[in-house]
Amino acid sequence: MHLTPEFDEASGTVNYTVEVEPGPIYHLAFVKFENVSDELRSRLMRVWQMLPGDTFDESYVASFIIRAQKEDMVLMQSLSGVKITYEVRADQQTHEVNCVIHFTKARQTP
Repeated sequence: MHLTPEFDEASGTVNYTVEVEPGPIYHLAFVKFENVSDELRSRLMRVWQMLPGDTFDESYVASFIIRAQKEDMVLMQSLSGVKITYEVRADQQTHEVNCVIHFTKARQTP
């Protein structure tokens, strides 16, 4: 980002021209759902909308499970008591992102 000030001494103001040079655009290479049954993986993939090659948006990944549970009651029941985390690996050479979503049963407290 570059700021270029233009001073107007007579009026006592400064105007700035802002130039932004965006970095490279990253694209989804793949998404993997880890530690789930084939049936649950199929359900998750039906709800997942970001396809390989799409511009990667981490906010989509962060809110995916909540949306998936709202859209599919079986997912809501199946994921109850499951801890869900995700890992994003970006390749700075290819500008591709690999996304792994981990599912772990939450510990039961006695």
